[in-house]
Amino acid sequence: MNIDFRKDAADLQAFIVKTLSDYAATRSSDRGRHDPITRIGLWFWLGDGGPGAPYVAIQLDTRPDAEPDGEWTFEHFAMLERPQWHAALDARDAGEQLHITFKDGSTRKLRNNEMDQVFGDFCVEVLKSTAAAGLLKGPHIAPGCEMDVECDDFHYGWPEYEDRGLVNMANPAENGRRRASTPPRSDDERAQDDARLYDVWLVVPAAKDRKSAIAGAGNALGIGAVAARDLIDSGRILAELVDAREVIRLGKLLRAVGLDIRVEPPFRWPID
Repeated sequence: MNIDFRKDAADLQAFIVKTLSDYAATRSSDRGRHDPITRIGLWFWLGDGGPGAPYVAIQLDTRPDAEPDGEWTFEHFAMLERPQWHAALDARDAGEQLHITFKDGSTRKLRNNEMDQVFGDFCVEVLKSTAAAGLLKGPHIAPGCEMDVECDDFHYGWPEYEDRGLVNMANPAENGRRRASTPPRSDDERAQDDARLYDVWLVVPAAKDRKSAIAGAGNALGIGAVAARDLIDSGRILAELVDAREVIRLGKLLRAVGLDIRVEPPFRWPID
């Protein structure tokens, strides 16, 4: 089975634009509760084995000083159902492999423990690209309007509270100013609490001698020369779906012997 995010992305963007257009039309005829939007949220539900189709809902806030506090002026203002996700996810639950085709055309298997992250990142990408295209502007969108994405079980949330205002503004020109009122924690502290999962590959710098690379990897990882040579030659993944603490541990071990790592999704925390 396959889910093609390219088609889903076009559908979701069109849904977002139409929903906000509908809100603008309603606001023009009723200025009572339909104030300018101060927060735009996407809330996704993947079915969880139930009979209903998965969906993405738009939530709107018009409170002047709206915070990500679980309250919305218009909760589930509109919903976009994804019945094709339901069939694919049910097949996966029954033991069939499910592959995701991403917006860039790449395809890979959806693995255990990453479902919320994959679908949440998809929603974030669509929301940000819609904003970047200038489609979240107008008199019905207040200055300083923020965007966010959540999963129904709260296993996914974007942005982190401390990052509000940096990359989640409906008007991209307003990005870059931190809006959280609490002092920022250090990167080391935040890395310890990072709930994202990462894949890690070993990287041998071009200037590194092959023999010393094999010896260094074998010693650093405690796997011996034969396994290290196989790891380097195959290019296979070193660690799959690990947390930030493990990424940092592996990075430090390998950089200490002149090697490096590649991390997906992009890793924002310092390793050295």
